[in-house]
Amino acid sequence: MAFNVDHNGSSLAVLPIDDCGRKSKTMPLLHAHTDTVTDMDFSNFHDGLLATGSQDCMVKVWTIPEKGLEESICNPEMTFSHRQRRVECVKWHPTVDCLLTTA
Repeated sequence: MAFNVDHNGSSLAVLPIDDCGRKSKTMPLLHAHTDTVTDMDFSNFHDGLLATGSQDCMVKVWTIPEKGLEESICNPEMTFSHRQRRVECVKWHPTVDCLLTTA
């Protein structure tokens, strides 16, 4: 599970779906973008593979550890420019491995 946590929406908290209970205010974060994250999607084929899109015109692909983040990270596995247009949608293909669409 991933969700925006800061005032400008550029950082995400990522937790295992079965991780219940109150969380510390100092949890590790995914420092994803320089502007608001507009969409994110986990891969159907690879647990922990997260794609994020942002108003900073970038698409980034992250590998999240199975137990969730143990420390903050800011370096994605891959980064793609969206040609001077903000990214509104990122979606992994439901039946084709490693195919990511953006708009």
